[in-house]
Formats: sequence, structure tokens, C-alpha cells
Amino acid sequence: MYTASYWEQNAFWEKKWDFIIIGAGIVGFMTAQMLKIKYPDADILILERGILPMGASTRNAGIACFGSISELLLQENEENQTAMLDLVAFRFNGLQRLFEVVQGKDIGYQTTGGYEVFTSEEEDKYQYYLTQLERINALLEPITGLKQTYIPKDEDITKFGFRGVKHLIYNPAEGILHSGKLIFVLWQMAQKMGISVWNQMEVQTLVPSSSSVQVKVSQNTLYASYVIVSTNAFAKTLLPQLDVVPGRGQVCITKPISNLRVKGAFHYQEGYYYFRNVGENRILLGGGRNLDFASEQTYQFGFTEIVQNTLIKLLKEMILPDITFEIDHWWSGIMGFGSEKAPIIQEVLPNVYCAVRMSGMGVAIGSKVAEKVVSLI
Repeated sequence: MYTASYWEQNAFWEKKWDFIIIGAGIVGFMTAQMLKIKYPDADILILERGILPMGASTRNAGIACFGSISELLLQENEENQTAMLDLVAFRFNGLQRLFEVVQGKDIGYQTTGGYEVFTSEEEDKYQYYLTQLERINALLEPITGLKQTYIPKDEDITKFGFRGVKHLIYNPAEGILHSGKLIFVLWQMAQKMGISVWNQMEVQTLVPSSSSVQVKVSQNTLYASYVIVSTNAFAKTLLPQLDVVPGRGQVCITKPISNLRVKGAFHYQEGYYYFRNVGENRILLGGGRNLDFASEQTYQFGFTEIVQNTLIKLLKEMILPDITFEIDHWWSGIMGFGSEKAPIIQEVLPNVYCAVRMSGMGVAIGSKVAEKVVSLI
């Protein structure tokens, strides 16, 4: 059983922090850095329940994207055009802000462009998207600066070696990065700024008052003037009133493949599946939560046979046909979703703020979410 010494109790536990941020992912690190810039003398602590960030920041596909045309049209239909465009701008500008912050640092970023994949069974969908292409491109030009954000690219199918793929829509503004390197860079930057990071600190409850917030962890109790919850999918465990639910993403990566032809970022079936090359000779493939939304709405890391079998089938039949491959590794991450795609950024309790519900787009919007929550304090 852990018992604090007098020195520990006096220097660490009884200290009143200016800001405690819960969650050491993209949003957590970016929030801490922006707070330190705004309040240079502030004492800032980031708490992380895992050895490394849990959730999605280091467990995603590492695709720097802001939405395929099918995703945008789906959101426009479910919400409205203004909400869709606002979110695209938030994502696109968020990526630019992220690149500014880590400029000159190695995060493995490559401007590969991205593709949306359509099979023969999706001909009707594709033809509909073609009718919307000119309109969507015109709406997005003020955001991306491109005359054509989405471009039909069927001629590229052959060079990738796909089977059963009939159409491709290309987005030149997408890219790929190394999620682990990104977090490592943000972590190092935070430490150089004098921001403290404590790992294996799972927050159990928050007790706000007019002057401070008690942050109870299993080892002891901490105190802060302000608390920012940036645990995304896990936020509801601390703040049950929030409209955010978990969504598990299962991911695999192959062993090296000789003469791999697939290069770039790819999206399939409204983004429920996604794949990319890693290095010059591996394929990463993830997704499939649409096969069983109920089972994938979980806080538990793990795998299901239906998703694993579907991902392997996609590799065998569509992505790597007639190519012998082996799966090297499986992992899963937990994303945060809700009734709307936009993130939740607000004061939830006195002196307790949240910056959550990334909707699977934490890489793109993390920096802007951090910027917005800092502006509220």
C-alpha cells in the first residue's frame, strides 16, 4: 500500500496546481502547452492513467485527414451544411496548426494524398457523389485553397494492384504520420516548457468548489485551481452528463511485403475502414466497428472475430490480392463519439472544463480543440 512521506506530501500532494489536465493525448499535451504560453508562470500537471497515453492518440492509423466526400455528404444530410463546413474548417485548420507547433520535429509526416475507395457494388453511391463533386469542391475552396479538393482518379487503381475496386476519389491535401512519434515530440516539448507529466494516475472523482477542484486518484488527492478533462471517450466516467460514448477501433499491421505497391492513405465505406502504407513495405488496416456498433461501444480494449475476419478478408480480396502476407500485430484504440460530430468544449462544473468527443478525428482537430478550451479560461 502506498503511503506518502512527509516530503512527498508537502512537495507534491499538498501543492495547489494552477491547472491539472486529465489525459496525456494530443489534446492534453496541446492544451498544456497553450496554457503555458498564455500563463508562463503557471504550474501545470498532466495526469495519465496508463504508462503511455490510453485511448486513441497513439493507437490510431496515423492518417492526417479531414473527411472523405462520402463522410461530408453524410454529415450534411444528418445535420446541415453549415455544421459540415464548420467542422471541415476546424479539421483542416487544426492540421495546419499542429504542423506549425511541431515544425522541424520528426513526426513521420508525408504528404501522400488520400483516396476514397469504391467497389463495383457501390456504383450507385459513386455516381451520386460525382453529381455532388463540383458543388462540394466549390464549398471547400475557401477552406482548403484548392480548386479541386476531391478529384476522380480511376487511373490510379492499376498502379496500386487492387481487385474489385472500380473507382477512386483523390484528395491531394491528405497525408500520413507516425502517431507515436507525434506524442513523443509533444511530450518532450511539454517537459522542456516545465510542464509536469505523471503517469499511472487514474482519476476517480472530481470535487469542485468555488476556489479549487479536488482531484482524487487512487494514491491520494490533488488540488488545482482549474481542471481540464481531455480523456475523450473516457470522459463520461468522470462527467456522466456528457454526450460522449466510446467506439472501439481494431487495427492490424502486416509484416514487411516485398515490392509493396500501395502508397498513401485510403478510406472505404464512409470512412468505417481505413488503410495506409507504413514505411515502404507494410500495410496498416483498421475499422469495422459498423459491423456491430453495440459490441464496439465499449471501454474495453480487445478484438472480435467478426471484425478481425473482415479486415483479413479485405486484405486478401481487395487490398493485397494474390500477395502472400502475414499479420504482424493487432491492437485496438477507443475513440469518442456522440449525437453530433463536433467536439464538446465547455465548462461542465465550476472550474472544470472538458475538451472531448473527437469523433475519430483527434489528429486533425486536437490543436484547435486545445486552443478553444484555453480561450475559455
